[in-house]
Amino acid sequence: MGTHYHITVGGEEHLVELVPHEGDFRIRLGDEWYEVGVERMAGTDAFNLLLNGKVYRTVGESTPGGSSILVDGKRIPVVTETKQQALRRELAARSGGKKQGEQSLNAPMTGQIVDVFVSADDEVKKGQVLVVVEAMKMNNEIRAAQDGVVKAVHVQKGDRVEQGATLVVLA
Repeated sequence: MGTHYHITVGGEEHLVELVPHEGDFRIRLGDEWYEVGVERMAGTDAFNLLLNGKVYRTVGESTPGGSSILVDGKRIPVVTETKQQALRRELAARSGGKKQGEQSLNAPMTGQIVDVFVSADDEVKKGQVLVVVEAMKMNNEIRAAQDGVVKAVHVQKGDRVEQGATLVVLA
């Protein structure tokens, strides 16, 4: 059994299961399984992605509107969420987007904290990057889902975190 994510690629949402496999990964997208290998290109932010025997040169990017991946020169917008994050987003949409009380932002997967951009009592805006978690050789930006105030920061740069660990609490 692997880790499940909701991934939006180019505006299309997919449920993905990620399973470590012999030093690489197996990914299930719908009913299809894919063998995936990832190799960082020395001295760059680029990766070679081996997908079912074909090599793709990829670079992850942070943009004002979110994240994207350049695959062989083609930019693809990407949003990655855990099942919990997707459920929270769906519940917020059903309730007209109104969120009350505190909101915990959690690690999408096991990884290492690369950067922390906020402190307790900081005011944040929806979409603002709060923490960056490196996992599976990719940087994952944890963004505020709403305007608010940072109630607590539970991590610092260099910390190792498990999937689901609380990183930041917003009020």
